[in-house]
Amino acid sequence: MSEAVKIESHLRENIYNTTERLKAACEEHSVFTPKKIAKQGYLVLEIGVDISFDYESLANQPRIYNIDRSTVDKYLIQCRDGVDQAGEIIKGIRSAVTVAASKLAGHPPFVGLLGHHRYTAAKDAGCKYVVAKVEEDWHKFTFEGKQDFLMTDNAHKDNGKQNSQASVKNQLATLYSKESNWMIKERQRLTELQSLLEAKGDILCSDKKAIEREMKEVQKKLVSSKVKKVVKWMDKAPQQAKSLATNVFNHWRQTHEAGIDGKLGFWEKAVIDDRKERPSSHLYVPHKISVKNDSIMITNPAYHVQYKASEYYDSHGEFPTMITVYIGVPSGVKSVKHLFEIRKGYHKAFEKYFDGNAKVFEGKRENLKVEYKFIGQINKGNYEESNEKFYNIDYVNEKLASM
Repeated sequence: MSEAVKIESHLRENIYNTTERLKAACEEHSVFTPKKIAKQGYLVLEIGVDISFDYESLANQPRIYNIDRSTVDKYLIQCRDGVDQAGEIIKGIRSAVTVAASKLAGHPPFVGLLGHHRYTAAKDAGCKYVVAKVEEDWHKFTFEGKQDFLMTDNAHKDNGKQNSQASVKNQLATLYSKESNWMIKERQRLTELQSLLEAKGDILCSDKKAIEREMKEVQKKLVSSKVKKVVKWMDKAPQQAKSLATNVFNHWRQTHEAGIDGKLGFWEKAVIDDRKERPSSHLYVPHKISVKNDSIMITNPAYHVQYKASEYYDSHGEFPTMITVYIGVPSGVKSVKHLFEIRKGYHKAFEKYFDGNAKVFEGKRENLKVEYKFIGQINKGNYEESNEKFYNIDYVNEKLASM
């Protein structure tokens, strides 16, 4: 355990806020005065000696990137050259960084919580000290409490780097992790209901509907709780927040509950491998299916294939001998059976679209072959698939018939 944890908070000022350190820190960061530091209960910490920030694992910062250099540079210019405030040039960092006592032996006594970019700017400007606010209750916070503390601070409009949508989605996803106790009973119940739904292939229709109704109620609770967080963390309108929270829920449910990989990180390599040794007269169109409220969004992907086919015709003077549509489903899948139903429904809807729009292919629909390849996404159970392979519609129909 570090010395900072052992030292009572009221004794720290005697160690860190010496007359010499206060004078030096206020010269570097002229918005502060010894009186202001004392009144606010701040500490003067020596950069790299008394304080460290984690830039590798971002253990105490809910961002999806290590550091944003443009933000640091903005603070660096302000720190070094100063900012005119009511005719007075204020140099240095204008607000205290937030720290907590470190519990790690051999590390500086304080670890940074808020102010990664300001701290880096002060360091790059050649400052020796930073002014810091100590969050005394940090180690008492729960996983969710720490997350909310950090994300709420990043939401402020005066924050140099506000929360991005990607960061918010990433943090919402961590609430479903094993480390989180957030709505644990509801999450466990959803897992139980998912197992019930999948275990009983011959389940009575009335029982199935009852399970699905309860699942919807649990989902509603989980999503509603997250909507409040999105509104708080991003200042989003409730409807926008609900859409984002629902998207994260659907992805979690698909990946962790149904056992269906939704990240599709293997997608590009699988497409490249499948295209090897194929003739140049083929057209390849990767597409990720959008599923919303159990409905397959078909129009945009169909237009996309149509556009690609027309583009090919303009370049070659004829249509391709084969169009291969690669298909993956990032989110919205409730179960393994549901995935197969989506695949079959997509194939049926696409074929219907093509048949109904033969004129866009110069009346040559009968000569234009379209094949559909579904990326392997199932990672558990009797229907496990390889995510390095694609599967055709015959495979889909065969599996559905066996369920």
